[in-house]
Amino acid sequence: MTTVPITTQERVPMPIHIGARPSHAGGGAMSLADVIRVMKQRIFMIIFIFIFFVGSAVGLTFWLSKNRPLYTGHFTG
Repeated sequence: MTTVPITTQERVPMPIHIGARPSHAGGGAMSLADVIRVMKQRIFMIIFIFIFFVGSAVGLTFWLSKNRPLYTGHFTG
């Protein structure tokens, strides 16, 4: 004999109706207030990443200007 049941019941989650989802804008889109709130929450990360990329660009530009000059001078005289 087998111990597996003959019928199994599948549990399929029902989709949530769009009106039942919590949102501040009503239609599910982010409003300007939501964007400002998220930016205020992440302000230190935004500033850190901005300073990191600006510093990297300045450092790379300085390094390239010293080690890989675009034009080299040749004396032909």
